Amino acid sequence: MTHRWALSGSSMYPFGTGWTAEVAPGPVQRGDFVVYLDAHGRTIGHRLHGVADGWLYVRGDTVGPEPPVPASALIGRVVALERGPLRLVVPRDGAIGALWRRLGLGWAAVARRYVTERARWRRDRVKV
Repeated sequence: MTHRWALSGSSMYPFGTGWTAEVAPGPVQRGDFVVYLDAHGRTIGHRLHGVADGWLYVRGDTVGPEPPVPASALIGRVVALERGPLRLVVPRDGAIGALWRRLGLGWAAVARRYVTERARWRRDRVKV
């Protein structure tokens, strides 16, 4: 059974405010876009960077790592993203699924750099 959540924020840029995530329970792998409950009971969606000893290591694509999350807080992984008429199905299995996860991890590094450089540019521009 899948659940749907309206996304907000920009930590998973370009997927954020205005997008809806379809989330399914089940096993997760490094690179998956996962949804979990944080310590305050809020629903959070971030990229999974690792699992060890019952803990999930996650981070938003444009922000730093979050504190480890207990695996029991996992709701599931994003299986589709929607915005208006656009629906992106997230591949899971085989070479395409592996490529999608690798691209997601690579995109995370690019997105963090983009956000950092954009902030620096805006800060420097204001000083002129």
